[in-house]
Amino acid sequence: MEEKNMEQENMEVVEQTTVEEADSAPQVETAAPQEEPLQEKKYTDEDVNRIIQKRLARERKKEEMKREHPDEYMKQLDEREAKILERELRYEAGRMRAEAESKDCIQPEGMLDYLDYSSEEAMKESFEKFQKLIIYPLNRAYLGAKYGNSTPKIGTGSGWSRDDEIKDAFRSIK
Repeated sequence: MEEKNMEQENMEVVEQTTVEEADSAPQVETAAPQEEPLQEKKYTDEDVNRIIQKRLARERKKEEMKREHPDEYMKQLDEREAKILERELRYEAGRMRAEAESKDCIQPEGMLDYLDYSSEEAMKESFEKFQKLIIYPLNRAYLGAKYGNSTPKIGTGSGWSRDDEIKDAFRSIK
Protein backbone atom coordinates (compact mmCIF):
# COMPACT_ATOMS: atom_id res chain seq x y z
CA MET A 1 0.00 0.00 0.00
CA GLU A 2 2.81 2.35 0.91
CA GLU A 3 4.60 1.49 -2.35
CA LYS A 4 1.57 2.54 -4.39
CA ASN A 5 1.31 5.81 -2.49
CA MET A 6 5.02 6.47 -3.03
CA GLU A 7 4.68 5.68 -6.73
CA GLN A 8 1.77 8.09 -7.05
CA GLU A 9 3.74 10.80 -5.26
CA ASN A 10 6.73 10.19 -7.52
CA MET A 11 4.55 10.41 -10.61
CA GLU A 12 3.02 13.68 -9.40
CA VAL A 13 6.49 15.14 -8.72
CA VAL A 14 7.68 14.09 -12.18
CA GLU A 15 4.58 15.60 -13.82
CA GLN A 16 5.00 18.86 -11.90
CA THR A 17 8.68 19.20 -12.83
CA THR A 18 7.89 18.44 -16.45
CA VAL A 19 5.18 21.10 -16.54
CA GLU A 20 7.43 23.62 -14.76
CA GLU A 21 10.30 22.94 -17.17
CA ALA A 22 8.01 23.37 -20.14
CA ASP A 23 6.68 26.68 -18.77
CA SER A 24 10.12 28.05 -17.91
CA ALA A 25 11.73 27.05 -21.20
CA PRO A 26 12.57 30.07 -23.36
CA GLN A 27 10.40 30.43 -26.41
CA VAL A 28 12.42 30.51 -29.60
CA GLU A 29 10.77 31.68 -32.74
CA THR A 30 11.84 30.10 -35.96
CA ALA A 31 11.74 32.05 -39.18
CA ALA A 32 10.87 29.12 -41.37
CA PRO A 33 10.25 25.51 -40.52
CA GLN A 34 13.26 23.49 -41.45
CA GLU A 35 12.73 20.24 -43.22
CA GLU A 36 14.64 17.42 -41.62
CA PRO A 37 15.20 14.33 -43.67
CA LEU A 38 13.12 11.51 -42.32
CA GLN A 39 15.14 8.53 -41.30
CA GLU A 40 13.83 5.30 -42.64
CA LYS A 41 13.15 2.54 -40.20
CA LYS A 42 15.53 -0.32 -40.55
CA TYR A 43 13.04 -2.81 -39.14
CA THR A 44 9.29 -2.80 -39.21
CA ASP A 45 7.30 -3.70 -36.15
CA GLU A 46 6.56 -7.07 -37.73
CA ASP A 47 10.29 -7.71 -38.21
CA VAL A 48 11.02 -6.85 -34.59
CA ASN A 49 8.19 -9.06 -33.38
CA ARG A 50 9.41 -11.93 -35.54
CA ILE A 51 12.98 -11.56 -34.22
CA ILE A 52 11.77 -11.46 -30.63
CA GLN A 53 9.58 -14.52 -31.16
CA LYS A 54 12.53 -16.47 -32.59
CA ARG A 55 14.72 -15.56 -29.64
CA LEU A 56 11.99 -16.42 -27.16
CA ALA A 57 11.44 -19.78 -28.86
CA ARG A 58 15.17 -20.49 -28.75
CA GLU A 59 15.36 -19.60 -25.05
CA ARG A 60 12.28 -21.69 -24.26
CA LYS A 61 13.80 -24.62 -26.09
CA LYS A 62 17.02 -24.18 -24.13
CA GLU A 63 15.15 -24.06 -20.81
CA GLU A 64 13.13 -27.13 -21.79
CA MET A 65 16.36 -28.96 -22.66
CA LYS A 66 17.80 -28.02 -19.26
CA ARG A 67 14.82 -29.46 -17.44
CA GLU A 68 14.18 -32.58 -19.50
CA HIS A 69 17.71 -33.59 -20.56
CA PRO A 70 20.23 -32.09 -18.13
CA ASP A 71 22.98 -34.56 -19.11
CA GLU A 72 22.68 -33.74 -22.80
CA TYR A 73 22.57 -30.02 -22.02
CA MET A 74 25.74 -30.27 -19.92
CA LYS A 75 27.40 -32.25 -22.73
CA GLN A 76 26.58 -29.46 -25.18
CA LEU A 77 27.99 -26.86 -22.79
CA ASP A 78 31.18 -28.90 -22.37
CA GLU A 79 31.55 -29.19 -26.15
CA ARG A 80 31.14 -25.43 -26.57
CA GLU A 81 33.63 -24.78 -23.80
CA ALA A 82 36.15 -27.14 -25.45
CA LYS A 83 35.74 -25.33 -28.78
CA ILE A 84 36.30 -21.97 -27.13
CA LEU A 85 39.40 -23.28 -25.35
CA GLU A 86 40.73 -24.67 -28.63
CA ARG A 87 40.25 -21.31 -30.37
CA GLU A 88 42.02 -19.49 -27.56
CA LEU A 89 44.91 -21.97 -27.54
CA ARG A 90 45.17 -21.91 -31.33
CA TYR A 91 45.45 -18.13 -31.15
CA GLU A 92 48.15 -18.41 -28.47
CA ALA A 93 50.02 -21.01 -30.56
CA GLY A 94 49.83 -18.66 -33.56
CA ARG A 95 51.32 -15.90 -31.43
CA MET A 96 54.11 -18.25 -30.30
CA ARG A 97 54.73 -19.27 -33.92
CA ALA A 98 54.97 -15.64 -35.02
CA GLU A 99 57.35 -14.89 -32.16
CA ALA A 100 59.58 -17.84 -33.11
CA GLU A 101 59.44 -16.80 -36.77
CA SER A 102 60.63 -13.32 -35.85
CA LYS A 103 63.83 -14.95 -34.58
CA ASP A 104 64.79 -15.91 -38.16
CA CYS A 105 63.34 -19.38 -37.77
CA ILE A 106 61.01 -20.49 -40.54
CA GLN A 107 57.66 -21.52 -39.02
CA PRO A 108 55.10 -23.06 -41.39
CA GLU A 109 51.56 -21.95 -40.65
CA GLY A 110 50.25 -25.48 -41.18
CA MET A 111 52.12 -26.63 -38.08
CA LEU A 112 49.27 -25.30 -35.95
CA ASP A 113 47.06 -28.13 -37.23
CA TYR A 114 49.31 -30.73 -35.57
CA LEU A 115 49.32 -29.37 -32.03
CA ASP A 116 47.35 -30.71 -29.07
CA TYR A 117 44.77 -28.17 -27.89
CA SER A 118 43.25 -30.17 -25.03
CA SER A 119 44.88 -27.90 -22.42
CA GLU A 120 47.33 -25.04 -22.25
CA GLU A 121 50.10 -27.29 -20.96
CA ALA A 122 49.48 -29.86 -23.70
CA MET A 123 49.56 -27.13 -26.36
CA LYS A 124 52.84 -25.68 -25.10
CA GLU A 125 54.39 -29.14 -24.78
CA SER A 126 53.33 -30.19 -28.29
CA PHE A 127 54.55 -26.84 -29.67
CA GLU A 128 57.98 -27.29 -28.11
CA LYS A 129 58.17 -30.92 -29.22
CA PHE A 130 57.25 -29.94 -32.78
CA GLN A 131 59.90 -27.21 -32.71
CA LYS A 132 62.58 -29.51 -31.32
CA LEU A 133 61.93 -32.50 -33.56
CA ILE A 134 60.94 -30.92 -36.86
CA ILE A 135 61.33 -27.17 -37.14
CA TYR A 136 64.82 -26.69 -35.69
CA PRO A 137 66.43 -29.49 -37.75
CA LEU A 138 64.72 -28.24 -40.90
CA ASN A 139 65.86 -24.69 -40.25
CA ARG A 140 69.43 -25.86 -39.64
CA ALA A 141 69.34 -27.78 -42.90
CA TYR A 142 67.88 -24.81 -44.73
CA LEU A 143 70.42 -22.37 -43.34
CA GLY A 144 73.22 -24.84 -44.06
CA ALA A 145 72.14 -25.12 -47.67
CA LYS A 146 71.64 -21.38 -47.97
CA TYR A 147 74.93 -20.28 -46.44
CA GLY A 148 76.97 -23.36 -47.13
CA ASN A 149 78.29 -25.96 -44.78
CA SER A 150 81.37 -23.98 -43.86
CA THR A 151 81.49 -25.18 -40.25
CA PRO A 152 81.50 -28.95 -39.89
CA LYS A 153 79.68 -30.55 -37.01
CA ILE A 154 82.09 -31.69 -34.30
CA GLY A 155 82.38 -35.40 -33.70
CA THR A 156 80.41 -36.48 -36.71
CA GLY A 157 83.07 -38.58 -38.35
CA SER A 158 83.02 -39.41 -42.00
CA GLY A 159 79.84 -40.07 -43.93
CA TRP A 160 77.63 -37.70 -41.93
CA SER A 161 75.42 -35.22 -43.79
CA ARG A 162 72.69 -32.71 -42.97
CA ASP A 163 70.23 -35.06 -44.61
CA ASP A 164 71.01 -37.66 -41.97
CA GLU A 165 70.18 -35.15 -39.25
CA ILE A 166 66.79 -34.43 -40.83
CA LYS A 167 66.10 -38.15 -41.23
CA ASP A 168 66.97 -38.69 -37.57
CA ALA A 169 64.59 -35.93 -36.56
CA PHE A 170 61.73 -37.53 -38.49
CA ARG A 171 62.52 -40.97 -37.08
CA SER A 172 62.32 -39.67 -33.53
CA ILE A 173 58.77 -38.40 -34.13
CA LYS A 174 57.34 -41.90 -34.28
